Amino acid sequence: TPLNVVLGYIDLLLDHSFGPLEPAQRDILHRITKNASNLSHLINDLLDLSRIEAGRLRIEMAAVPLEPLFADLSAVMTVLLAGHDVTFSAEIATPGTAVRADPNRLKQIVSNLLVNAVKFTERGSIALRAEVASPGRVAVSVTDTGIGIPVGEQRAIFEPFRQADGGERRAAGAGIGLSIAARLATLMGGELGVTSAPGQ
Repeated sequence: TPLNVVLGYIDLLLDHSFGPLEPAQRDILHRITKNASNLSHLINDLLDLSRIEAGRLRIEMAAVPLEPLFADLSAVMTVLLAGHDVTFSAEIATPGTAVRADPNRLKQIVSNLLVNAVKFTERGSIALRAEVASPGRVAVSVTDTGIGIPVGEQRAIFEPFRQADGGERRAAGAGIGLSIAARLATLMGGELGVTSAPGQ
């Protein structure tokens, strides 16, 4: 709540509610907004993780069509990849595919995977794909041309506050996004896994 109040006052300043701003002042306020929003997302992730570990996170299952979800995420990726030498594609192998899941939590899982792909892919491509894996099961995958993860470190990426240590670089972040995604997938009767190697 205090963080939302801060963001609210910044919005009022940007709307000139307290008088006109110089360009440099607007730039600083936009930077504050970006960092405050990042902090808000981190706080929400920490709260989600604590609710999951306490067994108190509510999951509301429903039939979720994948086309609107993929369209929303494609729009987000256009913004995230602006200025990057990375292309993005999204494909649903069988049009009209739907999954049984909590719609908000499913979006959270796939968003975390895509944001992770952006962090670790400096050039090449990122692809989002859905296909029927078996009767009653749909595989949603994120594939990228990023730095990859050594086999011995793949389990660690699903642990809270951990990143793989053997890559070419560490990305900013608390290291809880994949941990939350894996736990949410399990709560909804699914699973989250990884297939990778250095450079793949």
